[in-house]
Amino acid sequence: MPIPLFTRVSLNPRTDREVTVRSVISGVARFHLDDAEPGDSPEWQDYIRGVAAELGLLGVPLCGADITIDSDIPMGAGLSSSAALEVATARAWLQAAQVELSVKTIALACQRAEQRFAKVNCGIMDQLAVAAGTEGNALLIDCERVDFNRVAVPGNLAFLLIDSGVRHKLNEADYNRRTEECQQAVDVLAAHVKPLRSLRGANLAELAAAETHLSSLLYRRARHVVTENQRVLDTVRAFRQSDLDSVGQLLSESHSSLQNDYEVSCNELDCIVESALQDPAVYGARMVGAGFGGCVLVAVPAGQTNAAASRIVSELGDLQTSIPLVLSIEHGKVTPLETC
Repeated sequence: MPIPLFTRVSLNPRTDREVTVRSVISGVARFHLDDAEPGDSPEWQDYIRGVAAELGLLGVPLCGADITIDSDIPMGAGLSSSAALEVATARAWLQAAQVELSVKTIALACQRAEQRFAKVNCGIMDQLAVAAGTEGNALLIDCERVDFNRVAVPGNLAFLLIDSGVRHKLNEADYNRRTEECQQAVDVLAAHVKPLRSLRGANLAELAAAETHLSSLLYRRARHVVTENQRVLDTVRAFRQSDLDSVGQLLSESHSSLQNDYEVSCNELDCIVESALQDPAVYGARMVGAGFGGCVLVAVPAGQTNAAASRIVSELGDLQTSIPLVLSIEHGKVTPLETC
């Protein structure tokens, strides 16, 4: 679901092939457009360099540029700050080149940039959500076909984003290892149950049939993916029926699976979810992003975000971190709440 927080990229074309990037947050960096190979140790400017390289491979006539970046999206909070930077940079260069590409093509180019240059083996969700998201709608994404449908968010449903204050760095965390573990599970299922491209094509019965061939760890990783795919479809149905109790239950079940089967949560996130679920007004709660830190998404009735946020933060008690940010998301508007 898109939220009205933004990364802003200002691009002034140059007559040479040099690129200077100034970030309000990260400082100044420079590179040459002909330096199109990824390095061994990713730096923040590699997100921009990677986008330039991928657009060049698509035949976009790139120019050197002076680029300025500003953003109000918290970095490392699981709110797609990297994807927002990539998509904004791509659109700025495309505008300078007077070239139009589809949102799917832009998203795929940005995904490749993150995989090759930032060394994060990410999926397509973040880039496509940023490129194709529209106010008031969630995206149901088919990751195999890179296709999507918009699903209206019920008008009587609101959300809180509660920042744990814990920051992840995906290329330094276990994110890529989870991708490898899922692929290992696919290989076992393909060898013993049926031909399979990804866990998308498996169900729980087939997973059970392969359980004796899978380690406990690989079985739990695969179980998370298979059950999470079903929860996505069930949540779409609940959105369309305005069944908010089911939306909340699915969010909470998702967090439990991320915590126990996929093991990408952390103590701070779990404490916030537990505190949220103590509030009778809360439908459900789940960590968002790739894990190892970031934010918790809490589903609440419209009109109750402020009161719920105050109760949740007061319930946290001995949580060993401050809560730097709480956002209310209601009717397409984001409001920072002073509950910390």
